[in-house]
Amino acid sequence: MAILISMFPARHTSTVAGAFMAGSMVGSVMGIGFGGSLASQFGWRSAFVGMAVFGIALTVLYMMVANPARIEGEKGQSTGIGQTKSLAPVRVRQVLKDLFSSPVLICVYIGSGLQLFINGGLLAWLPSFLNRVYDMPLSKAGGVAAIFVLCGACGMPLCGALSDRLGRDSPRRKMLLAITFNLACGVLLFAAFQFPVGPAQLTLIALAMFFSAGVMGPAGTMVANLTPKAIHSTAMATLALAFNILGLAPGSIVTGALADRLGLAPALQLLPLASVASAIVLFVGVRYLRGARGYGANS
Repeated sequence: MAILISMFPARHTSTVAGAFMAGSMVGSVMGIGFGGSLASQFGWRSAFVGMAVFGIALTVLYMMVANPARIEGEKGQSTGIGQTKSLAPVRVRQVLKDLFSSPVLICVYIGSGLQLFINGGLLAWLPSFLNRVYDMPLSKAGGVAAIFVLCGACGMPLCGALSDRLGRDSPRRKMLLAITFNLACGVLLFAAFQFPVGPAQLTLIALAMFFSAGVMGPAGTMVANLTPKAIHSTAMATLALAFNILGLAPGSIVTGALADRLGLAPALQLLPLASVASAIVLFVGVRYLRGARGYGANS
């Protein structure tokens, strides 16, 4: 993601970050479908071989399209920086300081990670919910759940584009938009489980999924703006680590543990609390934003 951000104008950072993250969701759906088809036709070993061949093909394509000379050339043309400019050595202590010294950055890491708690819970347990509550066969439940996943994938770049358009030159507005996306997800998901089983409930869940990961684009922009360009790769990796440690991984585990005690539907009804917690943390970050040191064009 750091490479993509460096290749596009700063005014499109949220859109680019959202689109990049959406690729993982689309890829997971395609992988499950494509791998399942191969396994059913040619056996389970062929599914792994097919994924390996596909991965190698993508690697070769990446090497052809995103070669270092082309990237440096585009960066040099867009920023006016000579390619021969040497970079000072980066010390680990200074990198850690740049990654965690700003209260705003810490709030972005924690707040965006907490929001993805909802994604972790829904992605893991929606098929079971559809199977138990809607009496769908597992194959059909998996297909419907994939549609919900694609709703989330569509929401990432679109929410990012909205953030770029409405929050242009205003980091505070971008964070407030991220908070709005999170609360919209929480409200829609809460409302969904107040409806009886039926199309209205499924529609609200789909809308909640659309906003569930809308925070990813603004979060990527804030991290890029508040860290030096030399450590953008490390900063984005730290953000991805927060997504997984605070959100995706515990979301599925905690929801499953609650489902064992309360039942699956009541456990899913508690997921909107993660949106509230995320919004609170991000709002704290907004309070510190005025004094934060920025590095990006939109800082």
